[in-house]
Amino acid sequence: MTTKHTPGPWQAIQHYSDGLTVVDKDGFQHVEASSIAILLDYSEKLGIGHWADSPAASREITEEEQAANARLIATAPELLEALTEAEVFMAGFEGDELQDGIDAKLQQARAAIAKANGERP
Repeated sequence: MTTKHTPGPWQAIQHYSDGLTVVDKDGFQHVEASSIAILLDYSEKLGIGHWADSPAASREITEEEQAANARLIATAPELLEALTEAEVFMAGFEGDELQDGIDAKLQQARAAIAKANGERP
């Protein structure tokens, strides 16, 4: 499967003390799952100059949630590959009487694959 994204496998590692880092197979950092989630456009939405100026502009992320987020991100290449293979498999049932229940899932899979590939569903 050819991809536009950095090839997997990716891994979530504890590199900094305040979060997990997602790295590729060569050890390059791509994403951090930090201990604080900051509201996007906090200045416009809340009229403040810095996110630390209001408790509404950020929230703490538990270690458990950080780990879950990092694992989900790190698993993205494998999830995309598995979903792409499932889409190909389900497409083989088009026109079959079993297809009734598969149609909706096939559309859902195609939309997710398109989104992951930066395309429109």
